Amino acid sequence: MPIITLPKDTRRLLGSTLVISSPIFLVKELLDNALDAGATVVDILISPNTVDRIEVRDNGSGISPSDFHLLGQPGHTSKLTSIKDFESVGCKSLGFRGVALASAAALAGIAICTRTSAESVATILRFSREGAAAARGHKSAPTGTSVCVTDLFGAYPVRHKKAISEATANILKLKGLLECYALARPQVKLSFKVLGGKQWWSYVPSSGATLKDAVVQVMGRELAAQCMLQTSPFLVSDNEAEITQNCSHPPTEQPSKFVFEAYLPTTTADIRKICKGPFISVDSRPLSFTQGAAKKLKAVFEKYFMGSLILDESSKLPGSPFIRLNIRCPLGSYDPNVEPSKYDVLFHNEELVLREFEEFLMSIYPAKRNDAGTSSVDVSTEASGCVDDIGGADEHGSTTLSWSVDMSAGDEALGDGDDDVDVQTQPAKGTLFQMNYCLQEGNRWKCQNGKATHKINLSGILSQRSRTTT
Repeated sequence: MPIITLPKDTRRLLGSTLVISSPIFLVKELLDNALDAGATVVDILISPNTVDRIEVRDNGSGISPSDFHLLGQPGHTSKLTSIKDFESVGCKSLGFRGVALASAAALAGIAICTRTSAESVATILRFSREGAAAARGHKSAPTGTSVCVTDLFGAYPVRHKKAISEATANILKLKGLLECYALARPQVKLSFKVLGGKQWWSYVPSSGATLKDAVVQVMGRELAAQCMLQTSPFLVSDNEAEITQNCSHPPTEQPSKFVFEAYLPTTTADIRKICKGPFISVDSRPLSFTQGAAKKLKAVFEKYFMGSLILDESSKLPGSPFIRLNIRCPLGSYDPNVEPSKYDVLFHNEELVLREFEEFLMSIYPAKRNDAGTSSVDVSTEASGCVDDIGGADEHGSTTLSWSVDMSAGDEALGDGDDDVDVQTQPAKGTLFQMNYCLQEGNRWKCQNGKATHKINLSGILSQRSRTTT
């Protein structure tokens, strides 16, 4: 069979189902558009079968009449002008491809009601399956945009039937989607309602709502009581300190380093009350923890959190532990255009992100202890060190180890505790030094021939605490 050019409407349909593969992805695209328009209130209405009608209303800036003729056309967007803008679009906008409305118009009936603050009345636009505005009208409406989608997948009988069969599950997924956005952007009011039914959900933040307020309302007061707010110390300006305390909305200034804003379980959290899964976002862009970067960040968090728990051999977590993590990123440090759903990002230096996240977690979660009160951590993996040599037992029955440790980060993080180690050092910052350990009875560590020593907590990383002995 020879190669032929497919008809334009066929090409539109084939490409549209890649962008909008289910009712949930349609809602996500419309929600992203609303937030990009500066909306602080977004309401979602959906029919019980999830395909007859989906409506997303917002109080954003609205669409200018000068842009009406470009709405619904593929490859048209207000988010970027060329591929070079990808360096900054991720931190400024959730959408950027210019395909969502065009894809929706190819798969369903679309009507848009929109008004800017400069207009006295709203304009109603109805679109053909080719993406062109086929009819216009006017009505009284507040500033913002309402997008109403009808008969989704009507031209795709198999997909239409599948969406109806999964309606109950998709409505539950919609609730989960909105929970992700509420925790990523705590100052935005979100709600959804099933038309003609009793199912509904809403997140209504108070004025000046903080991340803790969002966790209390979305996840419950019982879980919030088991958690704490922690942020990494990389601040850009004085007012950024206030931003990271609230973690409420995307700041206008991008940091020069990765900043981790986390609401996560305390070291004494009741594990039965915190296993409600992770919520991870990058520049307030919710990600899926089942793939890519977020999956790796989830694994790192669980490694250190679980390492701080004292669990019986029979004890198991009933689910994934809760964490709300948002990473604020330097400009141009990741690519958000990884896959159609935009649930993943590609960091230019993923290894650096994971390493800094590990350092962040090590300062929060100490290593677990056994019943004897001693550290259960393998000292060869702590404090960025490695065992160079393990000698035999001396005449007192103790074991001597020689350890090289990279001090390029300084000795900024020593903690207190029964696991402290006195170590003979050459304390020149930025160099390698040798630590000669002698393990005595009772699992007590002593410095051999120590004069200048550093005190190191085996359950954590190096910290700012040193002393001199004679």
